[in-house]
Amino acid sequence: MKQILTPHILEQAQIIWDYMRVGEPIEPADVIIAFGTNDECVAEYAADLMLANVAPYLICTGGIAHVDDLLATGWEISEAEMFQQIALQKGVPADKIILENQAPNTSKNLRFSLPLARAHGLKTDRILFVCKPYSERRIMSTAAIEWRNEPIKYSATSAAGNFADYFHNETE
Repeated sequence: MKQILTPHILEQAQIIWDYMRVGEPIEPADVIIAFGTNDECVAEYAADLMLANVAPYLICTGGIAHVDDLLATGWEISEAEMFQQIALQKGVPADKIILENQAPNTSKNLRFSLPLARAHGLKTDRILFVCKPYSERRIMSTAAIEWRNEPIKYSATSAAGNFADYFHNETE
């Protein structure tokens, strides 16, 4: 069988990975927004940050965005609902989790989550995005457009790890 992921391809992918990770320090926030994906590590990390008192509230955002494609989850519930279940299992109190289960993409995750937070009376001066490592820069760039008129300090983070560890199943 032909090796698809050659050392050269992995080297190039590492460069992209390093660029897409923002790597900002984690600071206290008013709200954590966990961006829906097929990667359950995002929900686990967001829950860990909640339990470490980084923020008092967690918004789980994401609809059923992918069906029958590479990013399909196989879940019968939205990404937000799956993330909520994971956060609850890890010990995040139910009254600290808000669901946004309609967004099909990053732009709508942002567009729908902010008014939802405000409708729940949450302070939104400082928001922490939790996402896949290679989505950090894209989410920050999308927020700069979607929230361009909002006086919000936001940052992005993802679970620690490097490219090889994150994709260990795909690169073996």
